[in-house]
Amino acid sequence: MSNREPITECGTDVLVSFAESLHIYTGLLTVATVCGGLSGLLAAALLYTYCLKHLLLTRQGYNARRLLDPDDGAVDNNPSDCVSNSRKGPASGTDDKEKRPTPMNSDVAAFATRAKVVYPINQKYRPLADGASNPSLCERSKLPALPNEDSSAPSDGESLSQEQDNDDSSQFVSSSLVPKCLQNQSFTRVSHYPHTLTQSSFEGRISLYCLALQEIQQHCFQLHEDKCLLFLQVLKMILNRQFPKNNVDCSKNLLQMQEKQLSELKKALSSGLNAGEKNDDLSCTLEEIERTHKDLLESGLQVSKRFSKQVEDLCQHILKKTSVVSPAEAQEMIISTIQALLLVEKCLKNIQEADLKRIQQRLLWWEELMGLLQSQPALLKQEVSLRLGLIVTMMEQLTSNDALTFSDMETILSEVQTTLNEALQTCNEECTRKTKELLNEKCSRMESKRKKLLRSQSKEKSQLLENRKAECDLQQFTKAYEDLLMKHRQQIRELELQQDSRMAENLCDHWKKLRMSWSKRFRELAKGVFISSVPAQSNLSAQCCEELWGTLEQGLAEHLQQAEEDMKQQLEAMTAQLNEEGKVWSEEMALVQNCLKHLKVQQAKILKAMVTRQSYTLSSQVGRLIEEKHEHLLAAVQRSFVVRHFCLHLLQEMRLSKLKALAQTDFRAVIIEDS
Repeated sequence: MSNREPITECGTDVLVSFAESLHIYTGLLTVATVCGGLSGLLAAALLYTYCLKHLLLTRQGYNARRLLDPDDGAVDNNPSDCVSNSRKGPASGTDDKEKRPTPMNSDVAAFATRAKVVYPINQKYRPLADGASNPSLCERSKLPALPNEDSSAPSDGESLSQEQDNDDSSQFVSSSLVPKCLQNQSFTRVSHYPHTLTQSSFEGRISLYCLALQEIQQHCFQLHEDKCLLFLQVLKMILNRQFPKNNVDCSKNLLQMQEKQLSELKKALSSGLNAGEKNDDLSCTLEEIERTHKDLLESGLQVSKRFSKQVEDLCQHILKKTSVVSPAEAQEMIISTIQALLLVEKCLKNIQEADLKRIQQRLLWWEELMGLLQSQPALLKQEVSLRLGLIVTMMEQLTSNDALTFSDMETILSEVQTTLNEALQTCNEECTRKTKELLNEKCSRMESKRKKLLRSQSKEKSQLLENRKAECDLQQFTKAYEDLLMKHRQQIRELELQQDSRMAENLCDHWKKLRMSWSKRFRELAKGVFISSVPAQSNLSAQCCEELWGTLEQGLAEHLQQAEEDMKQQLEAMTAQLNEEGKVWSEEMALVQNCLKHLKVQQAKILKAMVTRQSYTLSSQVGRLIEEKHEHLLAAVQRSFVVRHFCLHLLQEMRLSKLKALAQTDFRAVIIEDS
């Protein structure tokens, strides 16, 4: 028992000592926990920065268009997005995954889906990037109607009508790309090319191009009249040749019906032309001009469509005359009529090309003349500036030599400057007034000669039609009429060139005389102030002042000679620039012609393939007739497109007139500062 007690006591002592060594300190544990958490956050940040972020960017791709993508909230809140609104529903994870569209690999399709593009023309005629004509409208028809859709969203017809109304404010020449200070500029329309010389540089240029637009309208209307006249004459020749003599009434009724329908077409076209010309000599804006020409384009296309329908009705009417002519004879008459119309369209195309080329040459010629005449007042202003600068230099020299006080120098210079500025203002007003008087006189004479020439040409045209009544060769008759019209256009061109050249010579002589007289006037005024003021304010004699003035005039003559040389170089550069612009313009027109030719070939291939597929029901003669009818309508539409492209170039130059004027650095910049 005595041996066990020490062992028990020893064991007990060991147990007590071990329990004391397991004591936990809470402060150290808290510090360790915080340090571990911070280390974990730091490690996670480093892992994301150097690993995960790189992987995510690699999968997403460096696509710059992502910056243009709208936010999800913005897309969902867009009321025009029919698809997004119709797919909104309760927040369900499973449903969202099912309804969420799959990502598109095609950039074009993705862009077309995200960007709800609004084109400046009606959307249903303009395909989007993915090939769909209007995906929002197509998807809208497939989706169920929303509960509040009737009250909040307009119908499809209203949407299309609203888009069509908005098209009027968005013309082919978009004003959104032009600075606000240059948008919707107003200008005063004039009735003759020479009157543009009395306006400011950019306003005169706008009026000049506006006159070219009016001239194109008039030529288009004349071509339509010639087309109607040729159509009636050709139809009369065909009917007289095919119909028997005992059925003259039937032929007469057909002609009267066609004349009535053509008269209605002429009224529809002339109403639009009169609406575009009713604002002569009044202030108008560029947007009004653009809207007018867009309406004229649509009116011309409608007239071409109605004329084609009229020809088709005529063909059907002839086919129904079985009691008068046989089906074979009726078919032959129809083929002859369509082929004659194709010859007429070819004739009109050649005449239109000649008209556009003549208008382009005349327009560039008048623009060059405008710059040439602007050089004269610019030289006058430069002379005044040089004279004043030399006087300032001489006054400063006299002041430095103690011949004049500083206050006396300021008084003399102020008097000289006021005198010259007032004289320059009077000079500009007098030159403008005399130029207007000269132009009014010359324009009235030119207009009377033009009317006289048009009357004689009208008589020649009537004589040709009367002499060709019994002519049966349609191609020869059409060629003769085309030659006559080309001859008339050449006569008008020669008359315009002759009158414009004479007017240019008269204006140049007039401005040279005015410049010489006013240069002498400036010299006398400045000399009078100098001779009267300097001796009175200084101790210099009158003879000494005369010698100083002579020295000043010699220096001024040298400066003016250099200024004239610089002006000559600037005029040569301006002429070269206009020639280059005319060359680029002609190349653009040639490109348009080639594009339309390519379109014609494509249309012919498509139509021929369609006729071939229908060969089991259509004869070869009928198929050929369908192709010729389509070719006739396409030729008329192509002429309208060529004119429209030409007018668009003019409208673009009108938009850029002020911008180009502000960007000029030659003598024309001086004219801009005055205006």
